[in-house]
Amino acid sequence: MSNSQKFNKLLKEIDYCSDRLVGVIVHLNDTYLLEERKPFLPGFSRVIATIQCLREHTKKILGYDRVLVLHSGDFLGPSRVTNTRKGREAMINLLNKMGVDFCLLGNHEFDHKEDELVSLLEAANFQILISNVTTPNNIKATNHVQWPQKKPVVALAGVVSKTVHSSFPSGWDYTDPKETLKQFALQSKNIPFRIVLSHANRNEDRDMRTVLSDVSRSYILGGHDHDLYAAENDDYPILMKNLSNLRTVRVVLLLAGGNQALNQLNKNYDLHVQPEENNLLYPRDSKTFFKGSFDCDKKVFKSWLDDENPSYARPNHNLSEINYKFFTDSKTLPLNALANRMTGFIYTEDMWNWLLRSDDHLNGNSDDEKIVNEALKSVSKDDDEEIIVCDFSSETRGELEAREEFIRSGPTDFGEFVAECIRRKGSADISIVHSGSFRSDAQLPAKLRIRDLRDTFLYDWDEAICVLNMDKKLVDKLVDHGHKKRGTGAYPQISGNQESEILKVAISSHLITNDTDLYASIIAKHFDKKKDDLINHLDIENKYSIESAILDCGKEVGYMSVPLQFSITDQASQFITLAKEVSLLFKKSYPPNNSHATWNNMFRSFLSSNEPIDNKELQAVRDNIRKLLRSLTAVRDYDKLKIVPSNGWKQNIEILNQQRNSALKDLGKLRTDIRQHQRTFEDGLIYCAIFDAAATGIAEYKP
Repeated sequence: MSNSQKFNKLLKEIDYCSDRLVGVIVHLNDTYLLEERKPFLPGFSRVIATIQCLREHTKKILGYDRVLVLHSGDFLGPSRVTNTRKGREAMINLLNKMGVDFCLLGNHEFDHKEDELVSLLEAANFQILISNVTTPNNIKATNHVQWPQKKPVVALAGVVSKTVHSSFPSGWDYTDPKETLKQFALQSKNIPFRIVLSHANRNEDRDMRTVLSDVSRSYILGGHDHDLYAAENDDYPILMKNLSNLRTVRVVLLLAGGNQALNQLNKNYDLHVQPEENNLLYPRDSKTFFKGSFDCDKKVFKSWLDDENPSYARPNHNLSEINYKFFTDSKTLPLNALANRMTGFIYTEDMWNWLLRSDDHLNGNSDDEKIVNEALKSVSKDDDEEIIVCDFSSETRGELEAREEFIRSGPTDFGEFVAECIRRKGSADISIVHSGSFRSDAQLPAKLRIRDLRDTFLYDWDEAICVLNMDKKLVDKLVDHGHKKRGTGAYPQISGNQESEILKVAISSHLITNDTDLYASIIAKHFDKKKDDLINHLDIENKYSIESAILDCGKEVGYMSVPLQFSITDQASQFITLAKEVSLLFKKSYPPNNSHATWNNMFRSFLSSNEPIDNKELQAVRDNIRKLLRSLTAVRDYDKLKIVPSNGWKQNIEILNQQRNSALKDLGKLRTDIRQHQRTFEDGLIYCAIFDAAATGIAEYKP
């Protein structure tokens, strides 16, 4: 048994909701490392043990297996171990042992030849689920599935984005995922729950989910991004992803009798109630009342109606309850009226989700660990791999940060170190290295060895970096574009400056030869060249590998201390960074008392004011927030119009009103960006509420 309180609580929750439990969904994505890497990666053997425990516990409680294991793609790369045939075979074997039921294909499934994929999948016990791509006949795949086969309660589909599909071979015909999901919604309307596996970036996922916004009890379980773990519940369907390499594993409990099912009962009541009676009676009208409800929901509601001590009444759960007013305003209902009988029913979510991290998993089985160890032996290593490149142990107590959730979101010590080595190797003014170059997804030892470099830079080669001259405007565009790619492999690690008009730039050649990240489009447009074969039409001064740059310049560069941070080049990120700071400072200065409402009112009042206070540090952060909001172009223009010249010029009210509307529109757009921002879901702070308070009075903004 796991020592994790979280995992043990999950098992207790399965006990608690056993009469409502439709399925236990285990979700994985982007798994290409096999072994445990403490403290963050649990490794396959431990996760296999955890899933087996979940399966056994669910069987014990329900009497049958209701665990469904799903993978959203990228399981055959990229890593040194999956670059070997034995490593790839081990991955398939471990996924089989994990009990994966359905798996979507990601872009890295095609890192090797198509025939290799076909051969490997012959040993897979799981089925490939892909709905918007036509697969060859020799691939064991399906486009839609219902689970379980007998009395299905979950409909499943799998989709990839266009950018991901660009890595698929010819003959794998593509359909827009939004069109596919529209058809999926129609085909699955008689199934209570829907799950969509996706392999796409966050923005693509958020766009495609709009076609399912009115389809109840639908969820998107995504992959491809490696740095997302917070459930995005700002709209429907809820979007959920994991950190890569099992750093997080999501467990979703699908529950019958939740709020969507209760809403259906509410509709039925309004539809069938007789005006002269204004009630439905139980059990006389139960068939009418439950018309349109799914069998799994009917079973729950009927058990609650008939049981003197219904399961929802068990202690230690503070869940919302409904009363008769949920159905009717009538105050003269008979005791056996359905509206009365359902008083006390819980009004709660249709699913609960849990995020398991490394410490939450059980100890692995020795047989599974043997599979991992044998696969690791297949990785060929040169005699020089143990040579120490740099020893930073006297300069940092910690390890070097190369985890993807950080290196794809902002500068890190290792990212800056590598970028500076690359810049110096090419005698460049600035280096731009896409974070997709870094593949170890780990914290590297301060005593850095050649082995660590080769584990990290899987795609390194003699021409991985190229050096060429660019004018400042182009470099500015590339840097700005890269910072907007936060959370993806397109996000850049940068070293140097952009001060000269003509700059020598050391840049990842991948960004020129491959337009997946859209850098090549920007460069091609600037030089008036075609994207195809772009690198052969540019004046390249020098080419070299990343490893050679580190070996040649690493000791000279030394350790580069960089505090972990998120990119704050966009205004929403800037606002969130300041909002988090002001919230922490205010709480420290004015600790909340017993009245949380009073404290909230104080905080809102402070944020909306320009008045000076004694705490100058706190005041400075608040003023910076309001300064940021006033820096929006339309807001700034409105403030200028409000200034009445000394000669008494009369303001044109119509122009002023138009400008105010533009200012409010800009503020509203920023608020939307904040509401949808990744950190809104990660940090647990209601940033929109902070925005509403801080923006009060600016351009006459009112919450």
